[in-house]
Amino acid sequence: MASIEDLFGKVEALIASDSPNNEKILLTLNEILLLAPDDADALRAKVVSLIQLQKHNQALEIINSKAALKDCLFEKAYCLYRLNR
Repeated sequence: MASIEDLFGKVEALIASDSPNNEKILLTLNEILLLAPDDADALRAKVVSLIQLQKHNQALEIINSKAALKDCLFEKAYCLYRLNR
């Protein structure tokens, strides 16, 4: 199994590519979260990836369920806006 550092390197490479694949980014972030469930950076990146994939309900659920994401006010407001709430 890859280390967290290796997985974050993979995420960075995917993001830096000419056409980032948010599905692959999300899969890699899920691998990181299996190793470190409360990693704030991985959680934030997952929220952004879900927003990019227009999965606003899932992003909002994560924001509301994790104390580490209480400062993600912009992302929360954007999800609420996109969900017409």
